[in-house]
Amino acid sequence: RMTYCLEHPTKKLLLMPVEPFEPNPSCYVCSETPLLLDVNTKVTKLKEVIDKIIKSKLGMNLPLVMIGSTLVFEDGDGLEEDEAANYALNLEKGLGRTASSSY
Repeated sequence: RMTYCLEHPTKKLLLMPVEPFEPNPSCYVCSETPLLLDVNTKVTKLKEVIDKIIKSKLGMNLPLVMIGSTLVFEDGDGLEEDEAANYALNLEKGLGRTASSSY
């Protein structure tokens, strides 16, 4: 079950339990279909993938990008200055660089 917090409580009820919705098969989060991306990793930069695909096409506002277990990009207000500077440098790197050698 899911529970919603009502903005305008009725009958002195603040929380409303409901049955969960069925997953939307066309949603990239709900579906089990993988998203395949074909890019030239020698010339494509991380910034291009984040701006043109992750943010514009997939609608993610605060993406987090990992290569293996290495965090290469994170967006948001809670970042330290050195983290933000490091992630900004990673944006200009090509995708062809591996996590172990360049990130």
